[in-house]
Amino acid sequence: MATNVRPSLQLQQVNLKPFFRFAKRTKAISNNPTQELRAAGPTKNRIPIHLTVEEFEPIIRMPDRRTMLGKRDTALLALLANTGMRWEECINLRIDSLIYQTEKHKQKARVCVKIPGKGNKERMAMVREDVLPYLEDWVKVRPETDHGFCFASRDRKPLSVKAVRYLIQKHGEAAGIPEDKLHPHCFRHTFCVNVARASVPLHVIQELTGHKMLNTLTIYLRVTQEETDEAIAKLPR
Repeated sequence: MATNVRPSLQLQQVNLKPFFRFAKRTKAISNNPTQELRAAGPTKNRIPIHLTVEEFEPIIRMPDRRTMLGKRDTALLALLANTGMRWEECINLRIDSLIYQTEKHKQKARVCVKIPGKGNKERMAMVREDVLPYLEDWVKVRPETDHGFCFASRDRKPLSVKAVRYLIQKHGEAAGIPEDKLHPHCFRHTFCVNVARASVPLHVIQELTGHKMLNTLTIYLRVTQEETDEAIAKLPR
């Protein structure tokens, strides 16, 4: 019988596990190559991979803050997880993007960072009070450069994507973080999950992170099984 479905698409829909189970049962083969395979479940209801508080805090402590590069790495990691900026936005962040705003009747200045977003759209993000010391430590020792970017390499060149990935993997592995969480975008997911769980409205998260589509942020509102178990455990008995 003729079919209009392309062979490649037909093959994608074939489940080979029953075939190999039958082949092994009839002793046509000695080992079932699909035995350890697990079918991928639906991903649309899953919260993106992100760092927990217990995982993130050790990473921040890994860089040696007595050194120039240690101060840089701490500041960069803290900004990624506490501002929700993309790794490319962090690389393109300029040293003059730090803005100090003194509010009336307040002793401390409010520090914001101007983030260069996609499509030449800039947005402002407040630097948390506990993150500011890391950033200021780096600014004090940052070498003079001719490019004006906030973060620089040992030889004063702008940081590359490869360098950001390397420092995340280096400090993450030292902190014992699973490998699948050691990529720059995981820090952005971490920020989004944390602010969503703090009941921040989606349109505010959209403004903070520079997401183009509001509906893409609904994935951060999913609850995990662990959170469900905790909620049930707190119910009155």
